[in-house]
Amino acid sequence: MISSKFLPLMFFLGIDTIYYTSINTEFLWTTKTVDYTLTAKNEESLSTLRDLVQKLLDQFEKDVGPVVLWNEVPWEKSSSLERYIIFELKPEPWPCGRGLPVPTGSPSTVVLSNSTNCDIYTNMAHLIEVFGMDSPHFRFDRDNFVQIHFENILEIDHQIHNKCPGCFTSENIIFKDYDYQSLLHYPKYSRYAINSSLPIITERNGKSLIRESDDPKGRKLSDIDIKILQYLFT
Repeated sequence: MISSKFLPLMFFLGIDTIYYTSINTEFLWTTKTVDYTLTAKNEESLSTLRDLVQKLLDQFEKDVGPVVLWNEVPWEKSSSLERYIIFELKPEPWPCGRGLPVPTGSPSTVVLSNSTNCDIYTNMAHLIEVFGMDSPHFRFDRDNFVQIHFENILEIDHQIHNKCPGCFTSENIIFKDYDYQSLLHYPKYSRYAINSSLPIITERNGKSLIRESDDPKGRKLSDIDIKILQYLFT
């Protein structure tokens, strides 16, 4: 992983196979083992949550392969860990859950949902967010591939559509292509829009490759998402 501050020197030296990513260095997972714990308000909710987590981890392994060693830790012992994931059932106002990544030394939170308005890949998106992955439109070279229509984005939300200064660069060819199909890619039409009938992101190549709406259902990990996850944990 190469810091962006070294890019001018590397280009001067003729090293030009450097690719931008949308993976935040601050949130990278550095071990193959991922410890996690569950928290719920009662035994019934805990049972529901455990079932959701198991289905999610099974799907992750089916899609990505056995690259992660998942280790459930009792809640009362989790505070002694340097880094772990807390799985919770959704609270309002996140009807389809949320991923809340934090740096090493603190627990990350994955809020899961069993709502019929969501599906397993909604939960998958939240899981891979805590591994540092994010929408490809945060890449520093994104202007070569997409246009962000800031004129149609609420000013308060401009910051969450800016390029990622903490995302690493890499020589690995898996980062060469911009992933329009990523599970995490923001949609063309979004709740962040001033005029919801107009897009906030469009492709520069004229093709229709980005999903249309915020509807979380019907998505899956892209081929590039899978390659990146395999790269991060091997």
